[in-house]
Amino acid sequence: MALRILIADDHAVVRQGFRALLEREGFEVVGEAVNGQDALRLAAELKPDIALLDVSMPLLNGLEAGREIQRAHKDTQVVLLTMRAEDHLMAAALRGGIRAYVLKSQAADPLAPRERQVLQLVAEGKTSKEIAVVLGLSTKTADSYRARVMEKLDIHEIAGLVRYAIRQGIVEA
Repeated sequence: MALRILIADDHAVVRQGFRALLEREGFEVVGEAVNGQDALRLAAELKPDIALLDVSMPLLNGLEAGREIQRAHKDTQVVLLTMRAEDHLMAAALRGGIRAYVLKSQAADPLAPRERQVLQLVAEGKTSKEIAVVLGLSTKTADSYRARVMEKLDIHEIAGLVRYAIRQGIVEA
């Protein structure tokens, strides 16, 4: 019998990526939550074996939601996902009974290699025309890649793409 997993993250692309990876490996994703309150409700309703929770979620952060899930559902193991590798957060999570703490930068990348190249060039301030020249593409194709990156990441402004690229270590601030 496959392990039953609840995924909670406020970014759709992250949830979709983890769902695809987990299901491909034979796990059963029983539910998805967009915030900590939904994660608590779904954990009570679905009784998953594992709750995979983003640390930074609205309404109730993943650390607090994880603690509540652990208290109420002893059979559900909690794994936290985060962008930040801060020792005090990891220590607090583990003291709170959280099973594991995974950096998103270590998780599967939702972007294809060419999309990562385009993201890097966008974050470096290149226009679609400049991206096309650097990568040997047409301007229309460069625009298409840029739009696909924005859609996959659910980020719809250049400043947000730049912040994402910095957090992912694709470019330096």
